[in-house]
Amino acid sequence: MQIVYLRSGIKKPFTFIDQMIIRACKKLGHNVITWGPGDEFDQNWDRMKDRISPHLILAMHGERLTLSNRQLLKSINLPKAIWFTDDPYAIDKAKPVALFFDYIFTNESQAVPIYQAQWPSVVVRHLPLAVSPDTYQPRKQIPKKYLSDLVMVGCGFENRIRFLKASDESLRLVRTKLVGPGWTPFSEKREVQIHPHWVSGLEANYYYCGAKMVLNLHRSHDDPHLKQNSQQIKAHTPNNRLFEIAACQSFQLIDDRPDLSSLYEIGKEIISFSGVEDFLEKSKFYLPRIRLREQIAQAAYIRTQKEHSYEERIQKILSTCM
Repeated sequence: MQIVYLRSGIKKPFTFIDQMIIRACKKLGHNVITWGPGDEFDQNWDRMKDRISPHLILAMHGERLTLSNRQLLKSINLPKAIWFTDDPYAIDKAKPVALFFDYIFTNESQAVPIYQAQWPSVVVRHLPLAVSPDTYQPRKQIPKKYLSDLVMVGCGFENRIRFLKASDESLRLVRTKLVGPGWTPFSEKREVQIHPHWVSGLEANYYYCGAKMVLNLHRSHDDPHLKQNSQQIKAHTPNNRLFEIAACQSFQLIDDRPDLSSLYEIGKEIISFSGVEDFLEKSKFYLPRIRLREQIAQAAYIRTQKEHSYEERIQKILSTCM
């Protein structure tokens, strides 16, 4: 199958997801023509439309699709699908783009009825994010700089900073690393090491494999950073880090979300917590229990390999659209 894939056009963090989707399509044996939003799409389509025979146009995110891009999509008589991967946080920017597609896939279950109500004739499906096992995998030889008792990889959003400040006394007792932009409030704390920049998927892999425990704390649905969720749609679906950490065969503590239990068996494949006190209690319990952590991480790894790869997600997109 020939697929025209329209990249997000946003470098961080969506370039990583673009790369994984493209790789998954190719691994499944499909021919992928990749263009960015803006002039690149307009000009290449005009130049090549008579020389290619795509079966599907697939876009990711869609925020950077220009008015000209949208009008061009409207004129193309092919199945057109978009995967929104930042719902509900940026859903205000997603909704104006959605009407130019025949199929809408959203990473967030609570966004499905929003799109269905606005465009009843469009096919809307919930499709959580996933992982590329080529990038995230168990690694045994870990450089010393990536080793920790507890690591958190991601932006220092307000709710994350509040949470870790409330956990401050316990953080002093473990080697903690915070990786990503926005963690400057912790830069003066000797017991916490900060890497205040985005890292590649490979480096994130090393951080996960080098940690005894990985903290996976979601951002809040009403985080003021983007201000693109005016309807205050709550987030029920876990993030892509859930799958990435699990694919590294690393033990994680994740704050609970309603959809988590449909993806992994809580208590056996994944350990969730609700609130600071629950996190502190569970981190103290699991940190010294190496074998138990390894058993849970192994169970999550097996489930991830079977059900949560980008190849599996792409197959769902294609079976729906074609």
